[in-house]
Amino acid sequence: MSAKDISDLWNQYHATKDCISAAIPADTYKLLQIKAKTHPMFILPLPHTEGIEFYILQFDYHQVHFTSLLEYKSNLSSARPHLSLIHYTDLADSKGIVLMRGEISSDPRMLTPQQAQFLALQMQQFYVTGGQEKQKLLETFTFHPQNFNYEQLIEAANKLD
Repeated sequence: MSAKDISDLWNQYHATKDCISAAIPADTYKLLQIKAKTHPMFILPLPHTEGIEFYILQFDYHQVHFTSLLEYKSNLSSARPHLSLIHYTDLADSKGIVLMRGEISSDPRMLTPQQAQFLALQMQQFYVTGGQEKQKLLETFTFHPQNFNYEQLIEAANKLD
C-alpha cells in the first residue's frame, strides 16, 4: 500500500471522529522533533470573536500537549491538556510518513476541531515551515523570555509564510 493510500485511509477513518488527523512527511516530522528538543515549550494565540486566548504547548517525546495559558497558570503541573497530538512513527522509514491524531479534551469541551486544527497548523508554522520572523519569536521565547512580545506573536500568527 502506498503512503498516499495510507494517508487517505487514516484521514477517512478520523473524518467521522471528534478529533483531528494528518499524515506528515517524515522529513517534516524530523525537523519538528529537532526543534522540539531546543524549544520544548511555546505559546500560540487562538483568535475568538471576543478577543484572543493564548495556548501553551509542550512537547513530550512523540506527543504535544496544548492547554490554555489561563489553565496552565492556575494549575501549573496539574493543568489538563485541551488538545494532545500523538505522532505514530512506525511508517516513517518504510513509507516516509508519520501519522498524527489530535485528541480534543471533552471534559469540559474547550476546543472545536477547527480550533484544534488551527493550533496544529500554527505549531507547524512556528517550528518547521514558517519564515524568519516566526523562528526569531521561537528563539526569543526560549532564550530571552523577558524580551518576548505578545503583539509580535499575534501579528506573526496572522501571516501564512
